[in-house]
Amino acid sequence: SIEHKGGARSIYKNLSPQLPDGIAAGAAVRAGDRIGAIGESALMEIADSPHLHYELEIDGVSVNPADYMLIGSDDTGYEG
Repeated sequence: SIEHKGGARSIYKNLSPQLPDGIAAGAAVRAGDRIGAIGESALMEIADSPHLHYELEIDGVSVNPADYMLIGSDDTGYEG
């Protein structure tokens, strides 16, 4: 998970156990940094193709991430 300003926390699940160099608990990351790769750890979803499971919490409350994302509006180069 990644703690953000304003009480937000991004939670990434179904990641590979192998982490990229420089990524460990407590590491600072920025938008666009590679924090992991898709794994196959979601046993309940094993019939599904490999995918990322993403959650967002605001002040400890689960929210719909789509309500808080501005895809294509930053400088990461991603346009979705």
